[in-house]
Amino acid sequence: MLHELLVALRGHPGLIFTEKNGLLHVNRSISALHPCEVVIINQLLEIASDYRQICSYISSNRYSFDTAMYTSAFYEGLDIALEPYRQTLVSLEYHILKYNGTQLSLLQHKLVPHRPIIRALLALVREVEEEKPVGCTILDKVYKASASGVEGVGVALKQVLSELHKVLYKQLLAWLL
Repeated sequence: MLHELLVALRGHPGLIFTEKNGLLHVNRSISALHPCEVVIINQLLEIASDYRQICSYISSNRYSFDTAMYTSAFYEGLDIALEPYRQTLVSLEYHILKYNGTQLSLLQHKLVPHRPIIRALLALVREVEEEKPVGCTILDKVYKASASGVEGVGVALKQVLSELHKVLYKQLLAWLL
């Protein structure tokens, strides 16, 4: 079941972990799980649902022809900011394969720190999607969001900001030369 959970945490529903209204959750017809396990898994699947929304936003917009440089850099920065979550899933999969007695609490311990980061990224995506800032105004949105005191959120948003700064510096260099 842990392998299916890892697949669901990557954003892919299945028979055990289903999708309803864009949210992943444990299939109610499965009675082999204790109610406490169901609660823990559903909390983890909330993180996966947010991750899935961000990834679908990136993949649906990243390679369109009308994507501006700042917008493209924003998508790239989001993808880079999600990489620690993906690396955690890889290390958990390695741990599950190496040790047969992996507990659900280990998954919870490793994945819960990613929750505020993914939530902040999703909030930023929704804000950008709603307001549709053009040009370097997207840089201002990310800069304001990166002033967070939540552990890890500022670091993740500064990675997004770094990608946007690359575009800004290239523009400044072109203007100066």
